[in-house]
Amino acid sequence: MKVIVCGAGQVGANVARYLSEENISVSIIDPSIEALHEFNNIDILTVHGSATYIKTLEASGIKEADAILAVTRSDEVNMLICQLAASLYNIPLKVARIRNQEYLSSKWQTLYSNDKIPVDIIISPEREVANYIAESLAYTGGFDMFSLFEDQVESISTLCSQDSPLIGQPHKILSLNYSHLSLKIIAIGRDRKTILPNQDTIFQPDDILHLIVKKDQLHESLALFGHEHIDLSRLLIIGGGAVGFSLAKYLEHENPDVIVKILESNKSRAETIAPKLKKAIVLNGQGLDKELLLEANIHATDTVVSVTNDENVNVLMSLFAKEFEVKRTLSLVNSDTYIPLSSSLKINALIHPHKITILSILKYIRNRRDLKTVHTLPDRSWELMEIQVQEDVEANGLSVEEVYKKTYGHVVAIWRDESLHFPDKAFLLAEGDIVAVMIKHQYRRKIENLFTLDYKFF
Repeated sequence: MKVIVCGAGQVGANVARYLSEENISVSIIDPSIEALHEFNNIDILTVHGSATYIKTLEASGIKEADAILAVTRSDEVNMLICQLAASLYNIPLKVARIRNQEYLSSKWQTLYSNDKIPVDIIISPEREVANYIAESLAYTGGFDMFSLFEDQVESISTLCSQDSPLIGQPHKILSLNYSHLSLKIIAIGRDRKTILPNQDTIFQPDDILHLIVKKDQLHESLALFGHEHIDLSRLLIIGGGAVGFSLAKYLEHENPDVIVKILESNKSRAETIAPKLKKAIVLNGQGLDKELLLEANIHATDTVVSVTNDENVNVLMSLFAKEFEVKRTLSLVNSDTYIPLSSSLKINALIHPHKITILSILKYIRNRRDLKTVHTLPDRSWELMEIQVQEDVEANGLSVEEVYKKTYGHVVAIWRDESLHFPDKAFLLAEGDIVAVMIKHQYRRKIENLFTLDYKFF
């Protein structure tokens, strides 16, 4: 497969690296030579110039491309790139990042079609982040969530709080004392490394636990790690930009009983969004203004989400909110600086917009006939793959232990006959099973070869 990435900013650069690590042929186009220097020691073809020039596109190998990702800073340029890719080269998959909310209005839904503007997938970072936050609000203490096994099971991460009764206990306590929970810890983030636990691994404070759990047991499972569920009833959003506004609109539609207030520092922006919201109250002022927070009735607020353009303000806002005994805080950050401090700062979840956007794009590129899901853990060393066993593939009939010997992949969960199984090494795979496998990215192709007959993307 060959993918052309247009735009070497943070999103484009990281998507290109991920795809290259998966042995996908990648070209990246950018007008900045400095941005392209980052790829000097990586097997990625760099092309200097504008992706709207035919000569530049052809230098990137677009005639052989299967997909093009337009993630430049300009929505209009991204749409034009997709138009050229479709009209001149008939590229099968065209993905464009579009940030201007006017372009995303429901009245323009028919605009993006093969006979108008041929964009197959629109990535709106602000909407992706807003939807992610809304999902996070449903599960106190959970983050980095995605669904598995026909949406019946969730892969979710959580911090092992100092309040957890499991601190100091070995992992085997889960099977001994909590066997009623369909729960498995597949990996632990500790000291900035990811480890795969065994039955004798001891739970430690501030462990980042990566779980697989049935959706109907999520609240009970998260409570086990010190995160009692908080019903969302009163929400205060700090920042009325695209993310804050999108979150408020989403909740008005999906959860209209929630009382939503927005604090926006820019008066013009506050006046713009206020009439576009049916129920949410918009206040103009600084989020760190104590008097304004009291006016917003912060004492009665159960959740504060801070999504301004300044990550330092967002983190400070979460700390400030805790002084008013707000039960839950979420902060948008653009770097990893605050990750090791989130527990000590009592921030319930950190939201990384670039990571969310990157994973959303990768989801579409990785989509293929048998491979349903690929999710990369934060340190990028491990991936969780969801893949189905077909009749004539090599994996059919193999034991979990044999899969590991052939691929170095750890089969951590299996969905069979509408039931979740956490298999031992003797468990035999069968046709129709949907299998979740933990694997290092350098061995990913081994798993794909074991589970597929005809490896192709489109």
